[in-house]
Amino acid sequence: MANNYVKFSKFAWNDGSEAWVDSRGFIHLRSSDKKMSEITIALIVGKETAGWTSDGKVFGSSYFIGITNPNQISVSDFIFDYLGRFLKLLR
Repeated sequence: MANNYVKFSKFAWNDGSEAWVDSRGFIHLRSSDKKMSEITIALIVGKETAGWTSDGKVFGSSYFIGITNPNQISVSDFIFDYLGRFLKLLR
């Protein structure tokens, strides 16, 4: 179901990877490598952020992901296993 109140700005890299920033304060990342999970990160200032991936993993502040979540990974694992791999393909 479409939400007409949420606005998106789309960005694309030469390799076909894409990013969308939405008016709720989230950035959504999709790699050109379709085997990689999509990533969403909450864009906030002055507080611990959080995010989730399309394969079900979550990381960061319990404010966003809940106190206990069986799919929670550490921020360092998120950076290495997800964000780092996404960025590496952009080089």
